Amino acid sequence: MILLFAIFTTLFTYFINFCFNEGNIFDFYYSAIYYNVKPFSEKLYKAIGGCFICFNIWINLFCFEFFYIDYFDVSYFILIPYLGIAFTTSLILSKIDSKDSVKKKKYFITNPKTKK
Repeated sequence: MILLFAIFTTLFTYFINFCFNEGNIFDFYYSAIYYNVKPFSEKLYKAIGGCFICFNIWINLFCFEFFYIDYFDVSYFILIPYLGIAFTTSLILSKIDSKDSVKKKKYFITNPKTKK
């Protein structure tokens, strides 16, 4: 059951990250954090959406704390395997997406200055 929750939350994070792409509903967000947050703190920039894997870990920590522990009475001992499954799933998704973007010549979030 924890496997399904980790995969579902990672897919939800992937969807949010997709919404940050140029032309989608939250494309302004990525530009805002790129210009306003990245010059001050690279770690904060990655955690709030600059890096898919870092962003995924923080979303999974939030979901684990506020949803799974409260509603499903899950122990904190499951947190490490849960984050491991979520991290592995995010790596697989990022590898699939990077192969896809090379074939289709679409650009995943890299730099808002390189808009076409």
